[in-house]
This record gives sequence, structure tokens and C-alpha cells, in this order.
Amino acid sequence: APSVAFPLKLSGKDFDTENGKFSYSQYVGSYTVPTTALGTPVLSLPIGKNESGMPIGAQIFGPRFGDRWLIDICAKLEAK
Repeated sequence: APSVAFPLKLSGKDFDTENGKFSYSQYVGSYTVPTTALGTPVLSLPIGKNESGMPIGAQIFGPRFGDRWLIDICAKLEAK
């Protein structure tokens, strides 16, 4: 599932950004489509919470067809 750097909004509503108004699917797609199109694996890993208690995560990208490598790296990071 894609992880994005902004609060969840309902699909179909416009999303105001510093660069103008976008549909939610356009804005989410700008984060997820490039890696999907390139065939690179991506994992989201929880890394903590901010001062308001909201979760913070990191997206970690692997080399093309490097799914197993990426899973191994993220498993090691999560175990720490």
C-alpha cells in the first residue's frame, strides 16, 4: 500500500498544495507511480511517532528485481 507524506483525504476531493490544486489520486500517484513504472521494489517501514503521536515511516527503495534484498534489509532494520 502506498504511504504518503500528508494526511489521508477521501478520494475524489481536491488536495490543496503549494503547487496548486490536485485530485487526491493525482497527488498520491506522484509518489507511487514512478517506482511502479520502473519496477523497483519499495517497502514502508515504521520508524517512530511525532510529538502529536502520529506515526512516522520511511520508504526504502531497492534495486530493480531486488525484492528479496530489500525484504532482508528491512527485516534487519526492523529488528533493531
